[in-house]
Amino acid sequence: MWAAEYIGSTKISPQELHKKVVQNMESLKPLFDDDLFTQNQRFSEYEKQGYGSPEDMISWMLLVDGCALLHILEHAKLHKPYKMNVKVDQLVLVMQDALLLENQLPFLLLKHLWRDSKENLMEIMKGFLRCHHWATKEDQVNFTADFPQPTHLLDLQRSIILYKPPTQNTDKKGCCVPKRHIGNGSEAQDVSPENQDDMVTYRNIKELKAAGIEFMSSKTRRPADISFSLGWFHSTLKLPEIVVDDTTAATVLNLIAYEMCPDFQNDYGICSYVSFLDSLIDHPDDVKELRQERILLNSLGSDEEVADLFNTLSTDLVPDMGKYVHLRNQIEKHYKDKLRTWLALGYNTYFSNPWAIIAFHAAVVGLVLTFVQTWYAIHPKTRRPADISFSLGWFHSTLKLPEIVVDDTTAATVLNLIAYEMCPDFQNDYGICSYVSFLDSLIDHPDDVKELRQERILLNSLGSDEEVADLFNTLSTDLVPDMGKYVHLRNQIEKHYKDKLRTWLALGYNTYFSNPWAIIAFHAAVVGLVLTFVQTWYAIHPTK
Repeated sequence: MWAAEYIGSTKISPQELHKKVVQNMESLKPLFDDDLFTQNQRFSEYEKQGYGSPEDMISWMLLVDGCALLHILEHAKLHKPYKMNVKVDQLVLVMQDALLLENQLPFLLLKHLWRDSKENLMEIMKGFLRCHHWATKEDQVNFTADFPQPTHLLDLQRSIILYKPPTQNTDKKGCCVPKRHIGNGSEAQDVSPENQDDMVTYRNIKELKAAGIEFMSSKTRRPADISFSLGWFHSTLKLPEIVVDDTTAATVLNLIAYEMCPDFQNDYGICSYVSFLDSLIDHPDDVKELRQERILLNSLGSDEEVADLFNTLSTDLVPDMGKYVHLRNQIEKHYKDKLRTWLALGYNTYFSNPWAIIAFHAAVVGLVLTFVQTWYAIHPKTRRPADISFSLGWFHSTLKLPEIVVDDTTAATVLNLIAYEMCPDFQNDYGICSYVSFLDSLIDHPDDVKELRQERILLNSLGSDEEVADLFNTLSTDLVPDMGKYVHLRNQIEKHYKDKLRTWLALGYNTYFSNPWAIIAFHAAVVGLVLTFVQTWYAIHPTK
C-alpha cells in the first residue's frame, strides 16, 4: 500500500522504476550479503511466485521495500498519523522498524528510486530522524550539518548522533573522534595501550558528587559535548541531556549492534558513550542526581528502571578504551587531590544550601560565645581592691580597676570596715582605708561616676551619679590611709600626666579619632584646608 502510494506520487510507472533497479543491480549487489542471492530458500522458489529468475524476484522486492520506505520517510509524522493511515501507536512501531539493522536498505537504492524533485533525499531522511530525541529544540546543529553519503538510514542516524560541530575534533566522515582537549583546552598526551588500564577509573555519580564534582547540562544531546573543568571548591562535569523513554533500549541496542558488525570499521562511538554512562550510573540515587540537574529526562518510569536499563545496555560491550581516557584522568586527578576533596567536602557540607549556611554560622557563633565564656571563666572580672594596675601607652594609657558595686548597703559596710581598721589595738595595713581614699581621689564629680559607669566598672544601684559622688566624698572624710600603698601606681599616672608628648597625642586621639563622626569631621577639615591652600595659591599665581 505504502509503496503504491509513493509510486503514484512520483508520476513514474512501476516498470520504469523497476528498470532503474535492474540497471543498477550490479552496483547494489556488493551492498548486500552474498547469502541473499545464493542461499535464501525464499528466492529459490521464484517460479512459484511468478518471476522469471531469482534476480527478477529480488529486484521487484527491492523496488517494493524501497518505495515503501521512502513513503515512510516522507509522511511518518507523529503529529499527523493520518497521512500513513495508521494510529499513533502503530506509527511508532513502524518508525522503529524502519531503523532496525536487519531492515536497512542501501542509500544508493533509495537514491535511484527517489523522484526527481526539489526536495533533497538527505533532508527527508534527517526530517524523519528528528523525532528520536537526539537534539534539543534550541540546538539543531546535528540536523543542519552536511554529512557524506550514508550507507543507509541507520548509518545516517549514527552520524547525526555522534556529530561534532566544526569547533570540535571530527574525522573526515564526520564521526565521533576521541577528545584530546578538555576544560580549558589544554592538549592531552596520547595514551599508550599498556597504560590505559591504570588510567581508566570507574566511579559513580554519588561518589563523584561526594568528592566535590558537580554535574551540569551542556544544553545539547550530543555525546561529543562532554567536558570537565577543575576547580578548588568543586569541579564540574558537563554532560549532554539524556532522554530515556520506551524507545531508548531498542534504539541504543540497534546502534550498538550496528557498530559491532564485523565489516563496519568505526570508532565505537555509541558503545563508548553507553559504557561511560554506565560507569556513572550504578544505583537509582545516581539517576536521581542526574534527573535533579535536568541532565537525564526520565520518561520511562522509576529511577530503578533507568539504572537497570543502563546496566543492561552495557553488558558485553567492547568500547574504545581511549575515547574518554583523558576525561577519566582529569576526574581521577580531582579525586586523588586531598586538598580539593576536603575543600569540596566542606563546601558541600556547610555551603550547599541556605539552611546549611545558617547552621554553619550558628555553629560558629556558638563556638565564639563558648570561647568568650571560657575566657571570662579563666579571666573573670574581679572586685578585689588588689586588682588595680596601670599600663603606659602613646595614644592612651590604661588604668584597670575592679568592679565597684554601690547600693544602699555600701555606706554602712565600708564605714564599718573603716572603723575596724582604725581600732587602736588592731595592727593592719589600712587596706580598706587606702582603697576608699584612692577611689575618692578619682571621684570628685558626677561626671567621674558617669565615666566609670559607662565602662561597666561602677555598678550603680544607689541612685543618681550625684549621690554616688557624694557618698565617696563622705566616706573618705578624716581617713588616714597608708600613703605607700598605691605610691607606685600614682607615680606611673604622674609620669604619663607630665609627659607632654603622650598627653598631646592622647588629646588629639580623643578629640579627632574617638568616634566615627569625629574622624569624618577631621578629614573634612583637612580636605577643606587643602582646598583653601589651593585656592590661595591660584589667587596669588593666577593662570594666564
